[in-house]
Parts: sequence; structure tokens; C-alpha cells
Amino acid sequence: MSSAPERLGLTSVVVTGMSATTAFGRGCGPLLDAMSSGQSCFGPAARFDTKRCRARVAAELPGDPKLGVELSAVIAQACAQAGLDQAEWAKSGRP
Repeated sequence: MSSAPERLGLTSVVVTGMSATTAFGRGCGPLLDAMSSGQSCFGPAARFDTKRCRARVAAELPGDPKLGVELSAVIAQACAQAGLDQAEWAKSGRP
């Protein structure tokens, strides 16, 4: 007898690595530490003018983040946690 996901034509997915980039910093550690201590990451928005906005607060990344750098770092951390070699994955041609 097959399971419900198999009958629906779904494949299994196993998450072996993860990472995050949040207003608390890069990596799951800072996020989990802040969550467990009840910290809020919201503060007055500093990167854009809020005069014409209803909200005046934001959860901004620390420093001067660049999207490509942050995405690359998150991918590298998740691959490292999963024990994957990011260079080998890139060579495989898989998305």
C-alpha cells in the first residue's frame, strides 16, 4: 500500500541544512538566541523615509547589506550544515 504523498505523485523532501539572514544577523544562531530571549528586531526605520508611510518601524539587516552577498552567505551556510560541497553542487547542473 502506498502512502498518500506517493499516490498524489509527490516526492519526499528531507531538510538537512538551514540558515537565515534576519535583523538579528546572519545564521540561525542569532535568530534562535533572540527568539528564545524574547527580543524584538523592530526599530525606527533608518534606511528609507517613512514620512509618507503608515508604519515607521522596520526589521532591518545590520550594517550595509547587499542582497547578493546575503543570499550567497545563506546558501553557503545551509550547504555547510548539510555537509554539501557548494562547488560540487554548482558543477552538477542541478537548480
